[in-house]
Amino acid sequence: MTLDIDDVVARMGLALKDAAGAELPIVRGYAEAKARAVTHYADLIADAYAKGVLDDVEMQRELQEIEHMTRRFARNLKGVAGVTAERAARAALGVLFGAMRAGLSFAGSPMPASLTEERA
Repeated sequence: MTLDIDDVVARMGLALKDAAGAELPIVRGYAEAKARAVTHYADLIADAYAKGVLDDVEMQRELQEIEHMTRRFARNLKGVAGVTAERAARAALGVLFGAMRAGLSFAGSPMPASLTEERA
């Protein structure tokens, strides 16, 4: 495991709440389950890359999928709409991709170019 799932989910929740400027139902139910699912997927991808199972092209494709999943998650949060949803998605992606960069770095893995680009 490359990521601390509980920590990343908690930090994503804080980032979403901060970006939306409102109290969001992140810490329980549907929202927490979706945040955990995205984070688990990111962890699997980071582990696969660190072990050399994925190359840079495959990693780029997986990061695009993680980005899509996170944006869809942020747009579906109760109480978030429009520009606020985009701001919330960017905040969540910043936390998630930052955690992936830290985890890969800690694992001694080379950093894929697609993860060093400004994505969020």
